[in-house]
Amino acid sequence: MHKFRKLFKFIAVLACSAVFSSAAAVLSAEEFYDIPQIKLLASESTDDAGKINALKSLILNSKPYYELDYDVFEYCKLKNQVIQGTPAVTEVTSETTTEPPAETTVPETTEEPETTTARQPKPDVSYNTFGIDVSVHQGTIDWNAVKNDGVDFAVLRAGYGNLKSQIDKSFETNYAACKKYGIPVGAYWYSYAKTVADAEREAEVFLYALKGKTFEYPVYFDIEDRSQQNLNRQLVTDMVEAFCARLESAGYYVGIYTNVYWTENILYQAQLTDYDKWLAHWTARPK
Repeated sequence: MHKFRKLFKFIAVLACSAVFSSAAAVLSAEEFYDIPQIKLLASESTDDAGKINALKSLILNSKPYYELDYDVFEYCKLKNQVIQGTPAVTEVTSETTTEPPAETTVPETTEEPETTTARQPKPDVSYNTFGIDVSVHQGTIDWNAVKNDGVDFAVLRAGYGNLKSQIDKSFETNYAACKKYGIPVGAYWYSYAKTVADAEREAEVFLYALKGKTFEYPVYFDIEDRSQQNLNRQLVTDMVEAFCARLESAGYYVGIYTNVYWTENILYQAQLTDYDKWLAHWTARPK
């Protein structure tokens, strides 16, 4: 079994929410329950002991996460984009239903990142969350205003390509600001790879950019460039798998960012089921 069972698929216009902690950013149980989304879920579930137990079961190996998807796409919609000087947010509505959760057992905590977690029951909840996806192209961002605007998380572009000179010029500044204002953060790397070796080199530069940082959300391989669209389908899938495996071997919780067309026509999804999906779908609600 894969060392991290991926229980959540990101389906988003810009970003969908979950609560994650990579092996590099372990949260205590107290910190986990202090996260606004989890606090809200707990407060809404006080009349249902089963739901509280389901929430408690989400603390696995000190790497908390919240499962919003049980092999069913989430529903999300674009509210607006981040505008330089006037931070805006993406509104996401997640709709989930399930039968009462079964009793679960929480694995013992281990310091080793190479652990396996079993699929947990999905709580019967629905809530809104807000997040932004930013890069150097958004210019100087007033992160205090972002925080005050009710943003729950940010996914930052770390860079693109396979050179250290291609690290996003705003990545360090944006990361530091998110930490300063207590905004949970994830990151992504835009790919131009044409071979598996290219993807592996991109992964190494991404790791260089991530060094010394901690993330509450996944780190993503962003593969969607037009120059890659006509490559052999198996090759592109192998590129994605190689990149993600390298990041995960370094202890990060890894996901894949792409779009609907790519998931249906460019990638072999059966080979990538172990990784979360952050799916761009700009004009309609995902099915």
